[in-house]
Amino acid sequence: MLDAAKRQEFQVLIVPTLDRFARSMVKALVIEEQLRKHGVRLVYIAVPLEDTPEGRLLKNQLYPFAEYEREKIGMRTMRGKREKIERGLVVGQRPAPYGLRFVRDANDRVVGLEPDPLTAPVVRIFSLSKTRSSIEVASLLNAGGIPSPKGARWKQNTVQHIPNNPVYIGQVVYGTDAYVT
Repeated sequence: MLDAAKRQEFQVLIVPTLDRFARSMVKALVIEEQLRKHGVRLVYIAVPLEDTPEGRLLKNQLYPFAEYEREKIGMRTMRGKREKIERGLVVGQRPAPYGLRFVRDANDRVVGLEPDPLTAPVVRIFSLSKTRSSIEVASLLNAGGIPSPKGARWKQNTVQHIPNNPVYIGQVVYGTDAYVT
């Protein structure tokens, strides 16, 4: 956005709310100043603020509330994830680890993982990585016409990652993949 402002590709930036523009008051003020230098006017839809001393005062009073609300949302999200893990449920919106699929409840919510009958047998091939290089394992998978998790050819780094993923030994990984098996 700042690069486009430097090239004078736009004159007005319309933002829904203060907290959608920046995550902190300091960052917002710095970016606003940079935009102003390039002739860009900032317009907030939710709270129309004029570029006057009064408008700047009001904006500077509202930013701490936006920061506070962002922190509260983060805390509620983390608490919800922790509670979900304590109940033995799966956390996250990422794709299921290769060889596994999500188990869903009657409301279509993810509640666990189970082996995927189509790809679980492929994961067993990764036991070869104990005696063969990841390049060799990738070559075997590619030669067998087995698609990678993204449907493309297998690469060395993908082959290295899968057997090292703690989810395959039943560990909860909180804060990264956050899966429970």
